[in-house]
Amino acid sequence: MSDEPRIAITIDRKINLGNYESAAVGIVLSGVAPGASVEEIDAMLDTGRIMYDRMRERLQEKVAETRKESYDAGN
Repeated sequence: MSDEPRIAITIDRKINLGNYESAAVGIVLSGVAPGASVEEIDAMLDTGRIMYDRMRERLQEKVAETRKESYDAGN
């Protein structure tokens, strides 16, 4: 493991979706080496976007499955 210092930053925001719904969104970058280039940081953010999109799809699937199971159990 390197003794070189690393940087971590978190940005969060809560947004109002209307109809008494809200969502928290955020971005976390950690383990970034000092002096990282814009291109390196953009690559990290792009990877994070891909991960987020995949996780979001899976979460939507699980929510739909859970709602269906709940509905089926009640009928």
